[in-house]
Amino acid sequence: METQIPYLTNAWYVAALTTEVGAQALFHRKILDTSILIYRKQDGTAVALHDRCPHR
Repeated sequence: METQIPYLTNAWYVAALTTEVGAQALFHRKILDTSILIYRKQDGTAVALHDRCPHR
């Protein structure tokens, strides 16, 4: 039986504007109760990943 994923969690969302994500700082945002960490690599590419404590 295939698990059904609700539409809200299976869609793309705008997490931040380009101007909000600086070159040196980490940026945190919560979307649908999921903590997201956003930052830029040295080449300027934006990266978004789950903001979780690795010790859990």
